[in-house]
Amino acid sequence: MRGAKKSFIGMLPAILSLAFSMGIGHSADERAQIGVIRWDAWFSGSPWAKSIRTEAWKARLPFYATVDADNNIDLDELSAAAVEQEKLYAIAAGVDYFIYGLYLDVNDVGKLNPTMAKFNRAIDLFIRNSNKFMKFSVYLPHPPELETSVRLHELLYGYFKDPSFLRTADGRPVVFWLLPRGQSWIDAVGGVDAAKSSLQKFRSDVRANVGAQPYVVAMTFSPSEAPALVKSIGFDAISSYGNPLGGRSPDSPTGARPYRRCLSSSRYYWSVARASGLPFLPPVSLGWDYRPALAEQGRNKDPEWCEFPSTEEVEEAVSEGLRTTPDSAFRSIVIYAWNEFAEGGILAPTLCSGADRLRGVARATGRTAELEKALRKQPLPLSPAICVSERSQ
Repeated sequence: MRGAKKSFIGMLPAILSLAFSMGIGHSADERAQIGVIRWDAWFSGSPWAKSIRTEAWKARLPFYATVDADNNIDLDELSAAAVEQEKLYAIAAGVDYFIYGLYLDVNDVGKLNPTMAKFNRAIDLFIRNSNKFMKFSVYLPHPPELETSVRLHELLYGYFKDPSFLRTADGRPVVFWLLPRGQSWIDAVGGVDAAKSSLQKFRSDVRANVGAQPYVVAMTFSPSEAPALVKSIGFDAISSYGNPLGGRSPDSPTGARPYRRCLSSSRYYWSVARASGLPFLPPVSLGWDYRPALAEQGRNKDPEWCEFPSTEEVEEAVSEGLRTTPDSAFRSIVIYAWNEFAEGGILAPTLCSGADRLRGVARATGRTAELEKALRKQPLPLSPAICVSERSQ
C-alpha cells in the first residue's frame, strides 16, 4: 500500500492538469451551487468505522478501503491519495464545495483530543492540496461551544481567512450551524433575545477578526422554524442536515421504503420553506438508513429507512433541488451526504457500487463526459468478492 500511495502522490501534478483540461473550473454563476455534507469519521482506528466493517454492511465501504485475502478491512480517508481522488471525482461531477464538520479538538483543560483532531485533519488536508476548482465550508455540530471556547474561534477564523473558504458573491464567509431542532436551542440559551444576542456576538467577533460579516445558515430538520430562525433570531437562511425519516409503519414491517420516500421528505421541506418566503438552501437527501449504527445512544431501534437511489433518481433529486433554489444572496443546494456511510447518505464512490450515484449528479449538471474522463484517468478499484446488493443495505 505504501508504494501505491507514493506513486499516486507522484501523479498529483498530472491529476491537476487533468482538471484544467476537463474545464473543471466551471462557473457556478449559471446555476445554484452544489454543496455536499461530509462526516469524516473514516480514518484508521476510528471507533465509528466499526459499524461498516461488519459482514452485514461491507457493501458500504468507500472506494479507498482495502480488503485482504482474509477479508480484513482497512480504510483511511486521511491519506493524500484518498483526499485527491475524492476531490477529482467531486469536481468533475459538478460539486462546488464540501461542508466539513468542525469539531473542538481539545478538552476542557486545553489538552489535545487526538480522535476529534482527526475530523479537522480532513479539512487541513483539503486546504493543503490545490483548490482552484473547489471550495469548502464548515458546519458547527455544537454551536453553544462558541460561547466558551477560544480554540473553536481560532479554528474558525483561520479557515475563514483561507482563499478556498466558501464565500458569497460579496465576500461573506458562508458557515452552517447545526440546530436539528431550532426551538430547543432557542430555549436552551434562554429565549429569543438571548439567541439573537448569541448570533449577533458571533457576527461581530467574525467581522473583527476576519473583516467580513459571515453568512450564517441554520441547519434545522423543521422548515416551519424558518420564521423564528431567520426573522426573529437573524440567521441568513435555513437548510437541513438531511431529511430524517421516522419509525416503522404498520404497512412496512421491515421499515424499508423506496428512495422516493426520502425524496418526498426533501420535497416537503422545500415546499414549506418556499411558502415562508424566506431564504433557504434546499436540502437534497440521498438516503436515510442508519441501521449499521443502531447501537448508538438515542437511535430509534425500529427505524424507517430508504433504499439507495439509482443514478436516475439522483439526477432527478439534484435537478429538482437546483430548480427549487430561490433567488437570494447565496443560492445553493445542500446534499446529504458525501460520506455518511453508517447513516446511508452516500454520494462518494464505494467499492461495490462504484460511482453510480455520483453519475446522477454529473447528469444533473451536464458533466457526464467530465466525470467519465476522470474515472478513466483514475479508475476505481474492481469490486471485491464481499460485495452484495447495496440497494437492500
